[in-house]
Amino acid sequence: MRISPPENMIAIPDGYESCDVVGINYRYFSIWLEASLLAQLTGVVTEVRFPWSQAVNADNYLTRLNRLPEYALDTMALMQTTMQAQNCRIISCEADKFRCALALVAPLPQIVYQGLQSMPCPDMFSMPQMVNIDKNPTQYIQAHRKRHES
Repeated sequence: MRISPPENMIAIPDGYESCDVVGINYRYFSIWLEASLLAQLTGVVTEVRFPWSQAVNADNYLTRLNRLPEYALDTMALMQTTMQAQNCRIISCEADKFRCALALVAPLPQIVYQGLQSMPCPDMFSMPQMVNIDKNPTQYIQAHRKRHES
């Protein structure tokens, strides 16, 4: 049997590495900032967890989670345009059939809070949850990679 890539491949943003795990009734998609770019960042890591809306859950069911990476990258693009601070950077984006989670680095968590408050909640999500992570950006990504290497 010959394996070939799908015709509608997804473009991963420059400077990011990715992981896409596909199984029966399961999909996990993740991208994270490359180590060389990560080393330059300082600040507080804040994770924003967006549960999918009922409409996206229904679409995920109908499409067998095939659009999950697109939804994750759309979420990432939306957050990047919302966060106007130049010192605020998305270091990871991960999605499964329940939620999409973004990890951002900013000098203060309030920058992320203010950005979220200025953003109308898109139809893709339910109410987001924010968590401040007690790790520097490099430690966060190392832990993120270890979770999914095995």
